[in-house]
Amino acid sequence: MRSVIIIGPPASGKLTIAKALAKANGYFLFDNHRSIDALGTLTADQQVTPKGLCHAIRVAVLRAAAASGTPIVFTMVYGHRVDEEVMQEYTRILTTDAPPLIVQLHCAREDSRRRCGDESRCGTSKIREPDRIDGLYAKFDLESDYVSPTQEVVHLNTSKLSVEESVRSIMERA
Repeated sequence: MRSVIIIGPPASGKLTIAKALAKANGYFLFDNHRSIDALGTLTADQQVTPKGLCHAIRVAVLRAAAASGTPIVFTMVYGHRVDEEVMQEYTRILTTDAPPLIVQLHCAREDSRRRCGDESRCGTSKIREPDRIDGLYAKFDLESDYVSPTQEVVHLNTSKLSVEESVRSIMERA
């Protein structure tokens, strides 16, 4: 079983699908907010924060999973152009016997705006304000497709597919 990287805009269903995938198939789940939350804990009483610390946390976890042969499902918001190199790095790290499956979630922006207020996002570092969602879509071109230079990317529209259908589609390819 190869690892899976799930990318997409905020409130597109990344963590919901990743949780279902991990539960059904024994993946280690590493949601991008775990690194953000860890960074908050590490820097809570600090005056300065080393640049790149959040990325370093992610790299360390991905390397540990790859080195131990633990299949991982990793989620992150993908910003078109700004995250190209990061995606290539994460793909290289997780490529052991086979490259990870990259899944890009898409949804109607209205669905993202509506979902950001869901109760499941309470008490997390996740974005909860619809206006912030709009700002991120504009700033990071969140509607553009990620194109991998080395492999196919699976695109799923979570405005049209249920969690179960999405997980089934991922497992057919993983």
